[in-house]
Amino acid sequence: MNGRTDSSAALATSRFIHRKILLRLFLGWLFLSVAVGGGVLWLEVNRIRQFVHEGAHAEFGKMRTLSQLNRRNYRNLPRVIFRLHNLFITLR
Repeated sequence: MNGRTDSSAALATSRFIHRKILLRLFLGWLFLSVAVGGGVLWLEVNRIRQFVHEGAHAEFGKMRTLSQLNRRNYRNLPRVIFRLHNLFITLR
């Protein structure tokens, strides 16, 4: 009977050690996954933020150019209205 108790005790100890190793491996894998995933997420968010910033800067430059063009057009607006009015009258 002594041999059976020794083998069952060794088997229980082996199971305990395997569970402990598996638990530590799982926790290590989980930590590494979260750390690497968080790092990649942080890098991608910064890349997207930079892309949006550059796009907004380019659009702002276009809007500034358009507003300058609109100011020039507003100066010519009375002349354009007068011409359209004359054209409308002549077509009547």
